[in-house]
Amino acid sequence: MKNGRMKKILSCNLFIILFIIPILQGCAHLDANQAMGPKGTQSIFVYMCGSTLETKNGAASKNIQEMLDNNIPSSTTVVIQTGGAKKWRVLDIDPSRSQRYLIKDGELTLLSETDKQNMGESKTLSDFLKWGVETYPAEKMGVILWDHGGGSLSGVCFDENYNMDSLSLTELDAAFASAGEIMTDQFEYIGFDACLMANYETAYIASKYARNMIASEELEPSGGWDYESVTTRFADEAYYENVLQAYQKKCEAQGKQAYTLSHIDLTQFFAIQTAFDLFAENLLKVAPSGLKPIADAATNAITFGYNSRLEGYSNLIDLADFAQLLQQDNIKQAIEKSVTAVNSKDKQGAYGLSVYYPVRETKFVKNYIENTISEPYCSFLNSFYTVDSEASLIHFTDKGSDADGEFHISLSDDSVQYVSNVEYYLYQFKSVSDYEEKIYGLGSDSDLIQNAPNSYTTSFEGKWVALNDTFLNCTVIDMKDGVITFSSPVLLNNQSGTLRFSFRLSDGSLSVQGFLPADSSGASERLQSVKPGDSITVLYEERTPNFTVNLIEGNRFVIEDELRLSVKQLPDGYFQSYIVVTDIFGKQYYSNDAVLLKSNGHITIKTISDEVDHGLV
Repeated sequence: MKNGRMKKILSCNLFIILFIIPILQGCAHLDANQAMGPKGTQSIFVYMCGSTLETKNGAASKNIQEMLDNNIPSSTTVVIQTGGAKKWRVLDIDPSRSQRYLIKDGELTLLSETDKQNMGESKTLSDFLKWGVETYPAEKMGVILWDHGGGSLSGVCFDENYNMDSLSLTELDAAFASAGEIMTDQFEYIGFDACLMANYETAYIASKYARNMIASEELEPSGGWDYESVTTRFADEAYYENVLQAYQKKCEAQGKQAYTLSHIDLTQFFAIQTAFDLFAENLLKVAPSGLKPIADAATNAITFGYNSRLEGYSNLIDLADFAQLLQQDNIKQAIEKSVTAVNSKDKQGAYGLSVYYPVRETKFVKNYIENTISEPYCSFLNSFYTVDSEASLIHFTDKGSDADGEFHISLSDDSVQYVSNVEYYLYQFKSVSDYEEKIYGLGSDSDLIQNAPNSYTTSFEGKWVALNDTFLNCTVIDMKDGVITFSSPVLLNNQSGTLRFSFRLSDGSLSVQGFLPADSSGASERLQSVKPGDSITVLYEERTPNFTVNLIEGNRFVIEDELRLSVKQLPDGYFQSYIVVTDIFGKQYYSNDAVLLKSNGHITIKTISDEVDHGLV
């Protein structure tokens, strides 16, 4: 990703050279099974792009230490290539050099080094893979790509020394195709110790070069995989089950509430591919009659990664869940036969493989289409999500009125087919006795009553989420199976990011998932634990008279024992609220504003006005 953004899309001819030709060249060895080393031997090649994960938190070094602490079998060779970080915390790894190390008998031995290389370049990866299979050929060989992951659109391994340039999926394909030219066998597995890489698009590419794949649909916790289990004999039948179970135990021991990890049997991937293409053909067939059922299914499917205005949008949803919501079970059946997944309680129901769908924004659809690996899916997206139009699809018949003390809106009948999401935003006036020009955002909630297909009424009871008795600015980012996930902007030890937490409808319990550092590079950060001794500063949105929006610091406190989340009554005073309707293409429409007065626990609407500009909110 150049300059922290998605790489410029290759021209058609260059795309054919880099993407199609390597596939054809690789066909001769795709089904090859002539082992490259003696029976019983295995090699693991770890492409470790430390990036900000190492520079800020030493995450890569900690995983290397796990490898060093493990009693690796004598028949197993583990080599790593380091780079991508501005600073390595321990182990005397030089950030100014590209280095290759052998891990054996608890020792980290430098094998070779060169001038610093861009870990986000295809050639850097292909050179490492070729060197690995030539220098340490084995009966079974695995590859692990370690770093940030960005999913289908932005790939993996974001090099901090090169403007967070990353390996796009096209570059991954080219690198493995190049290595495949000198191989007589497939890799036993390709693993991604990175966020969001258990997606259909990545698995499609990996299926050409490996028999198995290990990756996560969701953001990964900062600790990553359990490398004691990873560096054992992967010839054992229970290897993948052990890796998944060890990862789950590691996450649970660290109190992680949101995690996934998948093992994909790529030898069975063709069945998934066939089912997906048929599914996409059906989408293309039924969409002209109305896109809303498809868009609703995508919205209601389990989501992964970023999903808010402050964090951005990953637009990754669980593929089988999506298809099931449209009463199409072929994909689920194919995935269940070849994918095994472990999930946290907050991600129960995920089947182990995600797919890109433009749920909340469409600006990257054209980029995705240039690189997609399914012609029917490409045709569907191109037909319905690439038309640039300024036309409004949502029309209010009542832009805001008082309905027995609650705020109410109505839409035209024609608008209903385009509605994707409805929520209300809440702001608090600085003064408790009068309206003032400055107000502070408390976030949004989806707690509205749908009186009719085109009619919505807020259900605001004067309560809001508080963290250690401090009210949060929070936004709903996911709702599934009775679990609502929220995101709230905070400073953790003066680092900007968002605090993620979940609310379970069954028992009203709130639990912290972790802290997600802010990042604008396209990489997905890993969830960090929040622990005693950490300081948290709550951030609010301040709206000024000229309608600009700033994040300002609120209450700061140090965690003494644990975080306490609760739902509390807001103090008496004046509040402002408005309703936002999002259409199926991600465009938003704003109601009028209601000024509310909360007095002695009772809420009344004081005024309703259409004079406030929401353009920057």
